[in-house]
Amino acid sequence: MVQTDIKIRELTETDRAVIGQLLVETLAGKISPKTRDAIYELGIPSELPDPYQHLISYAQGYALDNKSLARALQEELRGICVELLDPNYPE
Repeated sequence: MVQTDIKIRELTETDRAVIGQLLVETLAGKISPKTRDAIYELGIPSELPDPYQHLISYAQGYALDNKSLARALQEELRGICVELLDPNYPE
């Protein structure tokens, strides 16, 4: 059995700013090239806490245009919100 010890790191102020900008632009319907570049600078998504890990991983792996990315992230956010509202979701 292979054991993976992925250490989840604390978000820095820069991380929070990038994630916040990504959320603002997602809701506005278009991700800027500057934000898209900053997303890659966040590093390995699996080291980020949930639910940011999922969003950043999705954004880093998305190859299409910035409007399509925003639309796809809107759908991802919808799913994340449903999970977070579930009374059985782990805290």
